[in-house]
Amino acid sequence: MVQMNVLYEEHQGIDGICLVPMKLIVRFARGKMLWDKAAVYLPLDSPFRRQYPEDFCEDVMSITILLDDIIMSFLKPNHVGISLTHVMERMEKLKERDMLTFHYEDIEQFIIQIDDIEQVLRLEIRSLFLIHKIEN
Repeated sequence: MVQMNVLYEEHQGIDGICLVPMKLIVRFARGKMLWDKAAVYLPLDSPFRRQYPEDFCEDVMSITILLDDIIMSFLKPNHVGISLTHVMERMEKLKERDMLTFHYEDIEQFIIQIDDIEQVLRLEIRSLFLIHKIEN
């Protein structure tokens, strides 16, 4: 099961402080991501919770998903795709360059910039993560 969280930043607006969705945090159980697949697609309209900075756990292995890792499919509207093939190629280069050792099965979280998702999908998605929709 995938849990979707959104990290917000406070910004001064005309009517006072407003919360702006900045990052999509995708949490999944250790060993549950199917790294042998070319891509994974995540529904943007699934229930989500608010992520607070203090909720980040140092023990959770995370990967930042970059703009080049994000894909779209006309067959899956309202979904954002992550090219697992591209992520793994990028991570293998990092492992070699920085002499890192880790197993993909240990990764439990993706962190994605909302701006990057919007740029790839050419769609404004921030309205999907308005604060009144947060489920606790």
